[in-house]
Amino acid sequence: MPAFFPPPPTLFVIAFMTGLVFFAIRFAQPRWWRHWKLAALFFAVLLSMPLWITDGYSTLFHEADEQLAAAGAGPPGLVAVPVGVGALAYAAVRHYRSGSAAPAAPAPAPTVLSVEPANAPAIISSLHAGRVVTVPTAPTIMAGLNCGTPSATGWPMLQAGLDAAVTVTDGEAARAVRDLQATGVDSGPCGAAALAGVRALARTGALADTAVLLLSTEGRAANPLPEGTA
Repeated sequence: MPAFFPPPPTLFVIAFMTGLVFFAIRFAQPRWWRHWKLAALFFAVLLSMPLWITDGYSTLFHEADEQLAAAGAGPPGLVAVPVGVGALAYAAVRHYRSGSAAPAAPAPAPTVLSVEPANAPAIISSLHAGRVVTVPTAPTIMAGLNCGTPSATGWPMLQAGLDAAVTVTDGEAARAVRDLQATGVDSGPCGAAALAGVRALARTGALADTAVLLLSTEGRAANPLPEGTA
C-alpha cells in the first residue's frame, strides 16, 4: 500500500482561513448561510481536485515499477518528467520520496528531473526564486506544458523534492518526437520533452551512467507536430 502523504501546508492554511470567513458570515448574515454552505462545498472540491489528479498519476509510477522489475532492469536512477503546472511532477516526487516505490532490492532514490518548454519556464524560475513566480509565456509545440504559474498546492513538494530542472526548445522536442518514433514509440511533443530534457542534462555533464525513465503521457495523434517544424 502506498505511503500516505498529507497535503502541502498551503492547503491547510487556505482551508483554515476559509473556515474563519464562513464562520463570520454565518453569524453576520444567517439568511445567506444556505448559499454559503454550497459555496464552501464547491471550494472544498476545487481544492481537492489537484490531489485527486495526483492520485491518478500515481498509477503510472506503480506500473513502471512493476514493468521494470519484470524486465529485470531494476529501479531507475533518473526520472525525467515533462512539467506544466507540476501535477505529474508532484506525483513523481511523492512516489519516489515517500517509499511508495518498491524495488526488488533497496536502492537509492532516483534523481527527479523537471523538463519545461523554454517558452514557459515557470518551475525552473520558481526554483531559482525560492517561491512561486509567474512568468510570461509564448506559443510552443508543447502546448500541454505551456503554463506560466506552478501549482500552489504542489509547489512545496516540488521545491523540496525536485533534484534538477531544465528547459527545452521546440526544435529539441521535435527532434525527440522523431527519434522516439524511429524506435517505435508514439509520443507527442509534450511527452517527448522528457527525452529532450535528458539530452539537455547530458550536455551539462551532470548525467550519470544509469537507467533512465522517460515519462510520456501524450501521443502524436493528440498533438501532432506542426508542418514545417524543424
